Amino acid sequence: MSNVQPGEFYIGTVSENWTEDALFYEYTAAADPIGSGITSPIPPKVFPPEIYNSGETRILSLDLSSELRTEYPATSPSLLAHFIRINAGDSIHTQPNATSELYYIISGVGTTEVNGQTISWKKGDFLTLPAGSVSHHTAAEDTTIYYIFDTSLLHYLGVTATEARFKPTLYTAEQAQAKLHIVINQLHLTLLHMPRLGPIH
Repeated sequence: MSNVQPGEFYIGTVSENWTEDALFYEYTAAADPIGSGITSPIPPKVFPPEIYNSGETRILSLDLSSELRTEYPATSPSLLAHFIRINAGDSIHTQPNATSELYYIISGVGTTEVNGQTISWKKGDFLTLPAGSVSHHTAAEDTTIYYIFDTSLLHYLGVTATEARFKPTLYTAEQAQAKLHIVINQLHLTLLHMPRLGPIH
């Protein structure tokens, strides 16, 4: 055992080197993974409404994995976004491996059945669902939805989300607009009371 090197461990005649996968990064490289080249930059990409505002009921993945050089679908290093099209009377099923899901209702009216509950939504509403959600979305009229979750990050980490950390939650369009107006008013007040520089002589 006198020849054992730091970081090595012997079990009988089996040797394990726990340091062979160790990587060291200079701080600015770790703090700026895109700028340092460790993570691929997110390329600009336009997804026009024509790709989702007509046609059959479907989920359209906004997959940039080839540009991001990932082995799994991704729109950014940690997120995967979609457009959902549900024609009137149709339904779509979702059950991703994700810690949470966000749905923004671009247009339409409908309901989501999730974990024994029924949630009604309309244009402008946001719906968030926790990990482990098994969901059935039905449109009362032609509907388009922006849909995003963190499956890409979980693919990278090699993990499965198993624990729901919050309850399904609906943020109505009216609530969102009211909160937005509060933020805008606060910003105006902050700018109004900011000290102003006088003329320079």
